[in-house]
Amino acid sequence: MIEHFNDHAANERTYLAYLRTGLALMGFGFVIERFDLFVRDWASSQSVAAPAWLLSSEVAGFLMLFAGVFVLALSTYRYLRFKKRISSEEIFEFGSSRGGWILIGVLGSTGVLICLYLARVFLE
Repeated sequence: MIEHFNDHAANERTYLAYLRTGLALMGFGFVIERFDLFVRDWASSQSVAAPAWLLSSEVAGFLMLFAGVFVLALSTYRYLRFKKRISSEEIFEFGSSRGGWILIGVLGSTGVLICLYLARVFLE
C-alpha cells in the first residue's frame, strides 16, 4: 500500500486538471492565431481589403499560447513540489502560493486583453 495514497491521488488529479486547462488555452490560442487565415481568404474572395486587426489576432493567439505554456510549467512545478511534501515526514504550513497568484495574474490579464481585443473588433 502506498503511504498517503489519497493525498497523492488528489495531487495528481489537480495536476491533470491544470494540464487540461493549459492544453485548452494553447488550443484556443492556436485557433485565434490562425483565424486570420480564414479572414484573409474570405477578404480575397470578396475582393475587399483584409481588416487591420489581423495583426492583433496573431498577438492575442500568441498570448493565449504563452498562457497555456505558463500553466503547464507552473502546474508541473506545483505537482512535483507537493508530491515531495506529501512524502516528507516534515510538517509544512500551508500558506498562499506565489505561483497561484502569478497564475491568476497571467490568466486574468490575458482574459482582459482578449476582451479588449474582441470589443475593438466589434466596435469597428
